[in-house]
Order: sequence, then C-alpha cells, then structure tokens
Amino acid sequence: KLVIPIRNISGELMGLQTIDVDGKKLMLKGSQKKGNFYTISNKGINLKNAEIIFIGEGFSTMASIHIAAHKISNEIRICSIMAIDVYNIEIVLNNIVKHNSIPRIVLVADNDCASEINIGVQTCTFIFNKYKHMINLDIYIPQIS
Repeated sequence: KLVIPIRNISGELMGLQTIDVDGKKLMLKGSQKKGNFYTISNKGINLKNAEIIFIGEGFSTMASIHIAAHKISNEIRICSIMAIDVYNIEIVLNNIVKHNSIPRIVLVADNDCASEINIGVQTCTFIFNKYKHMINLDIYIPQIS
C-alpha cells in the first residue's frame, strides 16, 4: 500500500490516504480532506519558493505531471499538489493563494472522457475562468488518445 500524508497549508498532518495495489483509495477514518493536500516536490523546494505550482486531483496524475515537468526543465522550481479530489481543488487553490506569494499556478484537469459528464474538465475549467483575471493561472487538460 502507498500511504500519503495529507497536510494543511501550515504543514500539519490532517490525515492519511492509502492506495492499494489495485488502485483503490481510502481516507483513514478521522482524516480531514477539505482544503488539505499532499505536496510533491524536490528537496529544498516548497510552496513558498516554487516558481510553478501544479494542482490536480490524484497522486498518479500529479506525480506524472511532476516527473514530466522536470524532464522539460530541471532548473524551474516546481511543486505538484495532490488535492485528493476535484471538489477540493478550488479550496486548495484559495489556501495556497492566501498564504504564499503567487507564482504561476497550473490547474491539471483529469480528462475523464469516458464518463458521460467530464467533471474533472468541467470543474477545472470553471475554476480557471473564475480566477484567471486575478492570479497567474493556467489550465492543462491532458489529451487522451
């Protein structure tokens, strides 16, 4: 099992999410999800000194984004934020913006094109349109082939 520590903006542990070998996700009883997240970054890089912050839903998506971004340029300070699910992305975005200088932020939409309603793309597009004039915000929608 993969055990992921979920922290608040101050770095306090707020819960744990586990992911088993079949991909089943479970929040440990008593964990607090709302506004909390997991940060993926290289040593010495954090939300306060990152040049680009990627925010998306799950661990595999955000770990993949982090690895791909570093293959493009390992000189840019990057943090990738796992917001746990799509409904937590806007709250996490607000927490990050309130407590940090605002670097470039990229919303990473889960492109669930097999679903009748593509909630990942819809929600991230809504958030992007709501905040794009206030902060340095972009959106990335992976193309599924």
